[in-house]
Amino acid sequence: MSTSRKSAAIAAALLAALAVLAAPLAAQSVVIGMQAEPQAIDPHFSTSGPTQRIADCLFERLFMPDDKKLAGPALALSWKRIDELSIEVKLRPNVKFSDGSPLTADDVLFSFERVPTVPNSPASYIKDVTDISVKVVDPLTLRFTSKKPNASLLGQISRIFIVSRKAATGATSNDFNSGKAALGAGPYKFVEWLPGDRIVLARNELYYGKKPYAQKATIRIITNDSARVAALLAGDVDLIDTVPPTDIASLRADPKVSLWPIQGSTIIYIHMDSDREKTPFVTDKNGKAFDKNPLKDKRVRMALSLLMDRKLLVDRVLQGSGTPAIQMVPPGYLGYIDNEKAPAVDVAKAKKLLAEAGYPNGFALTLHSANDRYSFQPEVVQAVAQFLARGGIEVKVETMPTAVFLPKATNTEYSFFLLGFGNSTGEGTGVLSAVLGSYNKEKNLGSNNRGRYSSASFDDFISKAMAELDDDKRDVLLQAAAKVAIDDAAVIPLYIETTVFATKKSFVFKPGLGIPRPEPMDLYPAAK
Repeated sequence: MSTSRKSAAIAAALLAALAVLAAPLAAQSVVIGMQAEPQAIDPHFSTSGPTQRIADCLFERLFMPDDKKLAGPALALSWKRIDELSIEVKLRPNVKFSDGSPLTADDVLFSFERVPTVPNSPASYIKDVTDISVKVVDPLTLRFTSKKPNASLLGQISRIFIVSRKAATGATSNDFNSGKAALGAGPYKFVEWLPGDRIVLARNELYYGKKPYAQKATIRIITNDSARVAALLAGDVDLIDTVPPTDIASLRADPKVSLWPIQGSTIIYIHMDSDREKTPFVTDKNGKAFDKNPLKDKRVRMALSLLMDRKLLVDRVLQGSGTPAIQMVPPGYLGYIDNEKAPAVDVAKAKKLLAEAGYPNGFALTLHSANDRYSFQPEVVQAVAQFLARGGIEVKVETMPTAVFLPKATNTEYSFFLLGFGNSTGEGTGVLSAVLGSYNKEKNLGSNNRGRYSSASFDDFISKAMAELDDDKRDVLLQAAAKVAIDDAAVIPLYIETTVFATKKSFVFKPGLGIPRPEPMDLYPAAK
């Protein structure tokens, strides 16, 4: 996560060609109601979905996912593997930044060098650049070399947004947020960002690709679900993301509205502190800290997973907008285990496991979560708390804005917390290595492992998979790694998101390849 198939289909940022109003001669502008706000305009600050959505409007990447979620041309026209360590990339000629300056291989080099220097990132891209070197061959050619054979090399370089060396040298994230350094080669130009209110973009007339229809895009930040729906019904916005499940039926029946459900690849899961001997938010029922962290015990983690009623969660809380999950790899990806299904609820077995672990009467914990990132997130965590209560676990729920929650989660301040991970690469290497690999910057493992789960067996399988260039062999290794995590209850996957977008009837929403997002580029005029 913080996350760049939500990363196969919802797997996540506003990519640029804008929405079309019905009258062809009317002012070409569009207004989008977006649930979550970006953490920065700086495209290297955070991998969070909302941040990527805005970055995709302003900046370009070397490659974007094709219809198979693999690398398709963007700033790069082509690539070829030189050997097991290196890939040579040819840039598209005559690409310009929105100020008219040319984009060259030197800007790409600078962008990759800048990523590790961005301070205070709550979800860094550093995992995508630490094990590779970049060399400029000529103004339109670069060579990317990994330290060891790396099957994900192309995916890694595909995730980095390209900025202008001239504009971004010495620039802070605040310089991007103000617009001073926000110079990109994407379909839009930055106009203004009023945090908590709106982001305004203008069409980039120098964009190398198909230019957006709309000349102006206003993205309104509307975190409240009811308010977002009301804005659409009132005609104040042309598109909203993350339609609340409770409003789907009524909106489907409304002749002025069109719904666009997108099956995603973001896994919503619970991460646990399975590392520290003492963990801050797990106590006995009298509030006394344990001498030993219960979450380090596999039996406890398995018990907590068995208490999760995933089907009820999807059917009732999400009203069908999701798919129960037990593994971190989405269906259809390399590494997905076809015959591994989410287990049925088994309260009796869960209590037996807790008793065997030394907690026959359960214990108390705090469940932390953001409250503004995923559909019905506050309701989901309350449901999780009720599921756990059936096994004798007393749960206190604490929710907060993503901007507060994610940095604390990254700093491993929590014991038991709910997250999401989206992936658009078409394989499970990224999510497995980032979320479940033992935290090790040198080995490029565990960048999103906020619970510090560690397994030598898992690390062995995932490290071999990361170096295996043959897809079939890598699939076998990824499945083996995924199986270790499932059997160890390393994390508790809950469900895969289905996101529903809604537009005015005068619009058609056709998500681009890769992560579907509420992007101006994905809006088109409805046929008359």
